[in-house]
Formats: sequence, C-alpha cells, structure tokens
Amino acid sequence: MWLLGWTCDWPGPDNFLVTAFFHFQGDKPNPEFAYGPADLKAAFDKGLSAANDADAKAAWESAQDILARDLPTVPLVHSKRLRPPARTSKASSARAT
Repeated sequence: MWLLGWTCDWPGPDNFLVTAFFHFQGDKPNPEFAYGPADLKAAFDKGLSAANDADAKAAWESAQDILARDLPTVPLVHSKRLRPPARTSKASSARAT
C-alpha cells in the first residue's frame, strides 16, 4: 500500500501524472516508483505537445487507461475547498460589488 498526500499546483492532467508521480528522466521512469512503460511515455509526450484540446484529451485519456490497466488505485481522501476564502480588504469587497 502506498499513501501520498498532495494537491495539484495547476489544473492540468500533467500536474498529477507527469510532475508528481510518473515523470521520466529522458527515457527512464521516476526511480521512486520504477514504473514507466514506453506506451505511457508516448501518451505523456503526445499530451504535452498536442496542438489542440481534442488531441490532448485523447492522449491523457490514453495515459489514464494505461495506468488503470497496470496500477489500479483507490483514492482515499481528496482535498476540496468547502467555501471561498473570506474577503479581508476593502479593495476586494469593492471589486465584488
């Protein structure tokens, strides 16, 4: 079992897949997980270099399918902001009205 806590830094599929867990150093997979089949790297490369949203979506879906095939996971906890942050300045209140 592996437990890891982290919240993404930007809203993109590469944030979790490429940056955090399954990045490659050249053609070698992340040594922490020692997992990285060639078809996964190819899907990452296609997703990162896609010219449009449709091609990127297809590539990231392919990467997710490869990961689900080889490494099934169960999310136990996921962070979620329950409410927006409170306004703390007059400037932010003025902009909202």
